[in-house]
Amino acid sequence: MTSLICVRVEHLNGRSVGLHISDMRTWVDHKGIQPKEFKAITLPFGGVAFDVEFHHADQATLFRAAFAESSLPRAIFPPA
Repeated sequence: MTSLICVRVEHLNGRSVGLHISDMRTWVDHKGIQPKEFKAITLPFGGVAFDVEFHHADQATLFRAAFAESSLPRAIFPPA
């Protein structure tokens, strides 16, 4: 079984959600990184975050450093 690394990036208030998504997408494209999945998550009290899943820990680490410096990636596993 292959584990995935998920990095959660919380949306910053006062910034366009579309622009935030575009910045993340442009970044992974320029790095040649292919995330496994890119999901929008509704947080309690109306917040929004994005869970981006990676096959490789080094890619998740680079992405986290660029977009989610204050949060740690969490390992998740695909369903059996």
